[in-house]
Amino acid sequence: LKLNEAYLAGDLKTVKYYAHRMKPSVSNLGINSIKNEILDIEFMEAKTPVTDQHLEKVNSTLDAVIAGLKDEFKL
Repeated sequence: LKLNEAYLAGDLKTVKYYAHRMKPSVSNLGINSIKNEILDIEFMEAKTPVTDQHLEKVNSTLDAVIAGLKDEFKL
């Protein structure tokens, strides 16, 4: 994800931008388990261990959702 690349590069402005862009999709797909993490990332002020954990949860959740969609639609 470009969100991860920006975070690893320390580009917090871009990280916040991508988190903001993800909110509607996460909401529309009903992925409520990462809604708070997305909001926290969007409004973060600095890289922190908590943000690292948030990104890990977002990544693992989205990976599972994508795998489920691929399986469901035989992609």
